[in-house]
Amino acid sequence: MDTTFRVPDMTCGHCAGTVAAAVRAKDSAARLEFDIGEHLVRISSASVAESELQAAISAAGYTPLQTRKSAEPARGAG
Repeated sequence: MDTTFRVPDMTCGHCAGTVAAAVRAKDSAARLEFDIGEHLVRISSASVAESELQAAISAAGYTPLQTRKSAEPARGAG
């Protein structure tokens, strides 16, 4: 499952690293792609529900807003 979240308060590489750590705590195999300028993170996870990923990002102190599901797999490590 691929999910894209807009995270308006993710503004730098450190923020992206914190979001990545939160997601990987739920799914160590998740693939992430970040667009910090657009405040987007695309997550590809085969085993964790979108709601759990959203909750993990929220617990890390950010505000993830679900934007869309994408058909292409996420690339990059973030």
